[in-house]
Amino acid sequence: HIPVPTMQPHTHCVKSEIRCELHYPHASAKIRRPKSDQPQDRRHFHSFNFAQPLHNFKDISPRLRYVQAVERNIRLYPYFNLLFNSFFWGPIYFLFLNERVSLEQTLQLHALYYFFVVLVEVPSGYFSDQFGRKKTLLIASLCFVIANAIFFFSSEFSWLALAQFFMAFGYASYSGTNHAFHYDSLKALNRQTEFSVRAARVNTWELSFTATATLIGGASALLSLRIPYALTAVASLAAFLIALGFTEPNNPAATRTSFLLQLKHCLNYLTNPKTLWTFAFMILMTVVEHLPPEFLQPYTQLLNLHGNTPLILGILSATASYIAAYFAAKSPWLVGRIGSSKVFLLSLSIETVIMTIRGLWLHPIAFVFVIFRNVPYGLAITPYTTEINAQVASVHRATFFSLNSLAGRLSYSIVLFSLSRFFKDTIHPEWTSLSQALLLLAALSTIGILVLWSKRSVFKSA
Repeated sequence: HIPVPTMQPHTHCVKSEIRCELHYPHASAKIRRPKSDQPQDRRHFHSFNFAQPLHNFKDISPRLRYVQAVERNIRLYPYFNLLFNSFFWGPIYFLFLNERVSLEQTLQLHALYYFFVVLVEVPSGYFSDQFGRKKTLLIASLCFVIANAIFFFSSEFSWLALAQFFMAFGYASYSGTNHAFHYDSLKALNRQTEFSVRAARVNTWELSFTATATLIGGASALLSLRIPYALTAVASLAAFLIALGFTEPNNPAATRTSFLLQLKHCLNYLTNPKTLWTFAFMILMTVVEHLPPEFLQPYTQLLNLHGNTPLILGILSATASYIAAYFAAKSPWLVGRIGSSKVFLLSLSIETVIMTIRGLWLHPIAFVFVIFRNVPYGLAITPYTTEINAQVASVHRATFFSLNSLAGRLSYSIVLFSLSRFFKDTIHPEWTSLSQALLLLAALSTIGILVLWSKRSVFKSA
């Protein structure tokens, strides 16, 4: 018989050992774990409630298993993230589609992708908040496997459109849920203060591996433009298998909230000027970040690089991602020096300058600037997710991320459909149309930057 403790327990940590001094006169509980998985702040490891009275040592086991399972989330998440984002087809997707359909239909397929995202973006975030992060990430991975398989086997517009639907469904399910899953896993262990540094590290890994994937994809595309899609399908399948090992970091909502009520709660956050500013920034960032790459491949085609376009695009994309990985690692430091709002505006300005140079000058030297095109993403994504995680409650977080992504991708889709008119009845790209589209986009971006700059004081007053 072990008597009930009469004092509140306390903990102390010594190297790899956590000893729970429960103030029993005859016993103490010792919990060990591998040295390889030390938290950055050992004080935050004891997330389960030690203060709850324990009448039997068996009471520790379920809570300990939960802590170990959530810590496994933190260990596995970086690998899941980099495999999910291993787009081997990144440097050649435009060439792949344009080889099968006209240039106008190619742009329409891209626009269809974003329209499909619009349909499922917010519902997928709602599903994540109400039914769980793990289920949503599993659905996302499986959709990517199906989409890449269809791309590999198909050449007709209708089938390619179906592949775009599965691609959109997969990415919409992943978007927002990934950040919420990572943050919730840390919060379950009372280690949410580590999120900024850990998110920067995850983004660095992702960009570095993306660089390697695009380099391999560009080289393999010299043999066949289908091979990168097969490689991406394998990577997505591996991500699915890793997600099977995840544990739900917090219980899905016990009481279901209706979709419209959930949406209303998320929109209420926009009454906060700082949240609204961040929301507007991400809309503009989505447009200026995604549109220039759409035109990089036809831009490279116009330079007539003697049939080596896929390999050169792979090298460019890989170099851009490696450089962005470096800046992603420095993002928390830069935010500490100049603040989040200035980092956001700097990111938009870099994209705008690169677009302007490409719109004015058709020359291989422009690639010197193109290799910095992923730097804005590397700089902005960590402070963006940190700001939203701090301002939005967990039960609304994935829905809010999805709502912001929806607004950005809907704006992107409208702009892309509008720009596709520059290429009407055009089988292959021409410089005049491409230049006009890039310069128009740069002008729109400049206007957006000026508006955000005029309202940047909300960060100081928040």
